[in-house]
Amino acid sequence: MRQEQQAGGAAEELTLGGLVRGIAGFVDLITKMEASGEQEIERTGSVQGSGGALKGMYGFTVRLGLAGEPVLERFGNIQGNEAGSVITATREPVVDILEEEDCVVVILELPGVTEGDIAVSLRGDILEVTAASGDRRYAKELVLRPAVDPGSLTWSCRNGVLEVRIAKARDARATG
Repeated sequence: MRQEQQAGGAAEELTLGGLVRGIAGFVDLITKMEASGEQEIERTGSVQGSGGALKGMYGFTVRLGLAGEPVLERFGNIQGNEAGSVITATREPVVDILEEEDCVVVILELPGVTEGDIAVSLRGDILEVTAASGDRRYAKELVLRPAVDPGSLTWSCRNGVLEVRIAKARDARATG
C-alpha cells in the first residue's frame, strides 16, 4: 500500500523503501551527533493546504541520554494512527524533562495560554497536562522516571512556559 505525505511543499512517497531510508537517516543522524559531540538536534516542518493556510506542524527533538542512547521527543499537531497521519486540533507541546538531585522538573512550551487555561494531574507515574485558550489546545502525557511523590506536585506558568516540579519518591532519592 502506498501513501503520499505533503511536507513543506514536496510530496514524499511512504513505502517500505521509504521507511528503511527514514530509519537509515535516523541512525545516520545519531551517528553524526555522537561524532560531533552534539547532545540535541531539533527538526520541524509544516504541511500547508490549498490557499497557503497552515494546516499542520510537526517536529522532533533527539537528545543523547547519559549512556549514549537516543531519546526521541515529538511535538506538533500531526498524529499517526492505523489509517496514516491526521491533523488534530490539539498540539503536543515541546517538553524538557530535567532530573535534579531531589526532584523531577518538567518544562512545557504552551504559547498563547495562561495559568488559568492549564490543567495538570499526576496518576501514578503519568503526568498529564492539558491547556486550552481560544483556538490553541495542547495535551501531553508523560511517564516519569524515576518514581515521584504525587503529593509534592507544584507548577507555575509564565509567558506560556509551564514548569512542573515533583519531588522524587524516597526510594528514588536514595538510588539517584
